[in-house]
Amino acid sequence: MSEALIRAQIKTILSAVSGIGAVHDYERYARSITDFRNLMSAAGIVNGWVIHRESTSAVQVTMGPKGQIERNHVFRISGVYALDDAGGSEKTFQGILDAVFEAFKVNGTLNSTASSHKQIQIESVTVTKESEFGDDIYHTADLTLEVMERTAIT
Repeated sequence: MSEALIRAQIKTILSAVSGIGAVHDYERYARSITDFRNLMSAAGIVNGWVIHRESTSAVQVTMGPKGQIERNHVFRISGVYALDDAGGSEKTFQGILDAVFEAFKVNGTLNSTASSHKQIQIESVTVTKESEFGDDIYHTADLTLEVMERTAIT
């Protein structure tokens, strides 16, 4: 197990969620609004997600030649979705968030790359009207996923 394998499985699980859009396994940055839209678009709509490890703590859980270290990774998963008031995009985006929760709920070991995880947390859901996104308005969400892995002391 490793952070890289865990991150890859988070991307795999997210990518399988119906309606999820573009999924990037690292934080993306754009120099222009056009570049941003291209990075975060799928099927002609801004609907993108990025995965970022925020922290990792470690504690030795067993001693000796077969000792183990438990590592707890905290991943932030951020999503952005084009706002369409007339089309009810709020309901669509909330539905995607619930589908993400369900996908992780049933996969406690992230396809056998982790010992376990705490359930995914939807930390915030809001609308972004900042000028960094041009004149467009987007739904945004931040989720966290704490993942535990055990590694052998070598």
